[in-house]
Amino acid sequence: NIAYSYHIRGQTYEQQGKYDKALEYFNKSLDICLNKIGNDHPLVASLYTFIAGVYVEQHKCDKGSGDKY
Repeated sequence: NIAYSYHIRGQTYEQQGKYDKALEYFNKSLDICLNKIGNDHPLVASLYTFIAGVYVEQHKCDKGSGDKY
């Protein structure tokens, strides 16, 4: 599953401190999931949590409030 691969790649970049790349791949995964399973799926909620976590690590907490969607 490509969305899962993007998610794993995002986690890897996050662990390496490469936050911009992590966000890129988390958002790719999120976009696929939103198109395939919709906004009300627990996996989508999990992806939003990962994205918010990256913003927290970057000290950009105001970005983690869902301003993309």
